[in-house]
Amino acid sequence: MNYKEYIWNKVHSLYYQYDMNCAQTTLTCLSELYNFPVSEDVYTAAIGMHGAGGLRKRPPLTVVRRQSSFHSGRR
Repeated sequence: MNYKEYIWNKVHSLYYQYDMNCAQTTLTCLSELYNFPVSEDVYTAAIGMHGAGGLRKRPPLTVVRRQSSFHSGRR
């Protein structure tokens, strides 16, 4: 089996049988293809990364402007 077939089959099974999102699926495929471990903490963090790609379902980022104590609020 070549890489393309492997990835196609693996992605299909991870999405439809195990209900993994794209981030988890990518980590799993890369981990298996390149034989490197991914920690459980990284997989857990990847659960919250669903829809961040083309679906545009990522929540909007809020930017908080912090003032440095060095500048004392002056610009």
